[in-house]
Amino acid sequence: MGHESSAWRAGDAAAYEAARDAANTLTALLFAVSDADALEPALAIIEAQRIQLDLLSINAFDRADVDALLERLNERVAELSGLLR
Repeated sequence: MGHESSAWRAGDAAAYEAARDAANTLTALLFAVSDADALEPALAIIEAQRIQLDLLSINAFDRADVDALLERLNERVAELSGLLR
């Protein structure tokens, strides 16, 4: 019985998980900011949908793409976090 290895390295999987976590955090922040009347609800919904589509459409085996998405998500998280302070 042969052993088939994954195309992902451990760090790649961790980076993708970090992107998923950031997407979830950002989605929650969008709705919190919307609840605080700092963002129109329709815009929060549209952005949340785009975030999920970006996450699903990314090539998770391309570390540069994952890192770029993670950076973009973290920047937006920081931006929205400032609105709630």
